[in-house]
Amino acid sequence: MATTSCDVGIPAGMGLGVYPLGEARHLKRGYSADLPRADFRVGLELGISVKTYILVFQSPGALVSYTAAFFARLPIVMTPLSLLILVGSSTNSYAQGGLVTGAFALGRVISAPFWGCALDTGSHRRVVAVSATTSGAFLLLGWLGVQLQVSLFLLAGLTLCVGLSVPPIAPAMRVAWRRLVPNSPAVLAAAYAVDAVAVEAMFIIGPLISGSLYACSPSLPVIATCLFLVLGGLGYSLSPAGRTRGQKVTVTQYGDRKYRILMRRSLLLVGFVTIAMSMGLGQMDVALTSTAQATSNGGLVLGVRSPRLP
Repeated sequence: MATTSCDVGIPAGMGLGVYPLGEARHLKRGYSADLPRADFRVGLELGISVKTYILVFQSPGALVSYTAAFFARLPIVMTPLSLLILVGSSTNSYAQGGLVTGAFALGRVISAPFWGCALDTGSHRRVVAVSATTSGAFLLLGWLGVQLQVSLFLLAGLTLCVGLSVPPIAPAMRVAWRRLVPNSPAVLAAAYAVDAVAVEAMFIIGPLISGSLYACSPSLPVIATCLFLVLGGLGYSLSPAGRTRGQKVTVTQYGDRKYRILMRRSLLLVGFVTIAMSMGLGQMDVALTSTAQATSNGGLVLGVRSPRLP
């Protein structure tokens, strides 16, 4: 059975990766449907050797894809801060900047299921390339709108389109790992672990880049984000990971189970908690950025104080 981006996942910290819906029920019994019991237990061990991580990057195309995915994912954290400081410095109102970044976040939420289904059924290269160029174009239009002092609602609409077309690099890369590394639970666990490290690192490096560029000009962070969006997305689509293709799945294979899964109480509870945390972190992003600018003239401080967004 092919793996899709909508599969049931296990936290990356445990190193179990992503398994298809049909195999998820076997996890509690300690084995996978397509892997020997002994090998699967290796993936359950937290102490993976250094040689396992080396083997991940020695796999053909893994290092190139990993690097491309890192740069392609930087705009996820750079865009909100870049838009916030650009609109805030232009209008002297962080309330308007918060509205614009909120529109970007709303677009990401709305489009996530669509891009996930697109990855499941089509070429990852085409999906990432089209979404990256589209998102970069809308972000450039948003920057131009600030320069022309267009209405706030038009600017929010443009940033909403930026969020709607953000390339789905994270789910694409999670699926691509199963294609890039050997079919071993231990190696796949190490691959997801190093991928998690890259995700955490981008939440540190991205705001620092935006804050540092802001010290030169409020426009530079947005322009740099546009470049990362387009070049990073195209770079990923041309990497070995971009060759991954989804597999068309008919409704009869799963029936109505996929809709019942969405209505589980546990999943609804997780969704509620995630939304509450996102709202709190979004408010912190605006509050800390405005405070940093009010108390310091250094653009780097904006990047240091910018919190991680979900």
